[in-house]
Amino acid sequence: MSAGAQLVTDCGALFNQRQWQNAWSATSIESCLAETSLPVGNGHAVADGQRLRLISDSPFWTGYEADGDAPAIWSGNVAYLGTLYASTSPLNTLTIEQFTHVVAAALEQTRTWQAQALVIPGLERPDLVQVARAAQNALLMRLDVISRLQVPASIEDYLAGLSKSGRSGMRREHRRAQEAGVTFHRYRHDEEQLEAKIHRFADLTTQSATRHGIPALYDTASLLTMARTPMAALLTAESGGEVLAGTLAFVHDNVMVLWAAGVEQHGMEEHHAYTFLLHETIQSICGSAITVLDFGRGNVTFKQRRGFTATDQWTPVFVTAEDPRIESELVKMDTTIAQMLGQPA
Repeated sequence: MSAGAQLVTDCGALFNQRQWQNAWSATSIESCLAETSLPVGNGHAVADGQRLRLISDSPFWTGYEADGDAPAIWSGNVAYLGTLYASTSPLNTLTIEQFTHVVAAALEQTRTWQAQALVIPGLERPDLVQVARAAQNALLMRLDVISRLQVPASIEDYLAGLSKSGRSGMRREHRRAQEAGVTFHRYRHDEEQLEAKIHRFADLTTQSATRHGIPALYDTASLLTMARTPMAALLTAESGGEVLAGTLAFVHDNVMVLWAAGVEQHGMEEHHAYTFLLHETIQSICGSAITVLDFGRGNVTFKQRRGFTATDQWTPVFVTAEDPRIESELVKMDTTIAQMLGQPA
């Protein structure tokens, strides 16, 4: 397996963990009507991450519809193999044979549920994308780009890898944040202050969504549920005890995923809180067992300027409803988002 494919597999393994999957199943931000776990075949036990969910409404999908200037595409329920809320698909951990087996089982259950489509978000491994591209009746959509960093040994090594302007900008904004009294904090899943901080963080995620013209992707209860998993930590930039910027991070083996983020507008403009938070986060893991920092999807230009490498994410959609309008609208949506994303990474 190539280094790039291994990196994707490592990130997919985080979302393949039972504790992450169970926590997500306990949230309410997506309207989940039913859920089942699918075997990967070949005598393997049920794979923790290969969960099929019947969803009546997903704010994340609604956000993609907004990106694609599309109307509400679904008039009924949709089956998701995984969830759009996993930064990358757990399916990226499977062999081609296992992937093919799981998708076939998912399609069968999708039809049993009489769902309008099977959606498989977050595919990245080139071999799996190729299989999906060749699949009969599948529309392969490029909905997003994810950004990752190979974590260097020190913060100075990280800064040295940036462009001259990127390096000076990062240092300048970090220094100004420090001079303004901004401090870095980490709240683990069992800390007393976590709940109060999550309430503030949830407000910031909603503010960020509003600025980007998309629906709120998270609610307080769901964020708190996810933050209470042992693999989670809320990382914040604060001034006088007030959270100016934050990210909910998950760690598994050698991977840290910055899963959800929120920032206050004045905190970003006046205190450079978001850049400060990123700098402190990277500095905190340099030289540790964490070798991959996954910065999530979107905001690609900002992340590339800070040394992150972009990778395309593909979403096969199998339309099972007999409604030609659906596929037509999906094609238009895919074309619009592709124009927004630019050339494939």
